[in-house]
Amino acid sequence: DVAKLPGLKGAVSRVYTGDIAALYLGPDGSAPVSGGGFFSISATAAKFDTAAHADAALRELQRQYTGGNQSVDAFHLKAVKIDRVGDGAFAYTGATRMGQLDGTLGIVVARNGRYIMTATGFAMGEDPVPPMADMVRTMAGNKEGGAVRKTGGGLHTGGLWSLLPLDQGLPEGVKANMDLQLYPVAKP
Repeated sequence: DVAKLPGLKGAVSRVYTGDIAALYLGPDGSAPVSGGGFFSISATAAKFDTAAHADAALRELQRQYTGGNQSVDAFHLKAVKIDRVGDGAFAYTGATRMGQLDGTLGIVVARNGRYIMTATGFAMGEDPVPPMADMVRTMAGNKEGGAVRKTGGGLHTGGLWSLLPLDQGLPEGVKANMDLQLYPVAKP
């Protein structure tokens, strides 16, 4: 539960999707075909009150991925090496099945100062970690700022949303689809 991480000030998430029909379905739309690309990616940016709390959150997240977590074990995830991202990062990947689709699950988590950035994605025909590591690297290079505004498509800009890519820094064929405020939870 993200709200239980000490020093958490805010967390937002953006869901990205690939062109599922074009990449994965046969001519009649009923059967998967061989192809490649991302089915979906979920990216998160979280801000902490101090870099020390962000570092503790990074270690806790890594512990959850290596400590016999049932959901991790179900995907048979294995640690993979990635080039440096921010002040520290880790990544996991593993073969999995989503409905009728065989593919690969990838997870990239990085800390940059007081921020934790994550990308979790499902891809077919390619290793999702390298493009997601590039995406997280883009997030680490972005700056928080400006007033939060809702775009015409229901996405957000400004504040923590500024860390999450809208158009640039995304893997090929992926588009921003939906935003979620994770913490603090918005009140109706």
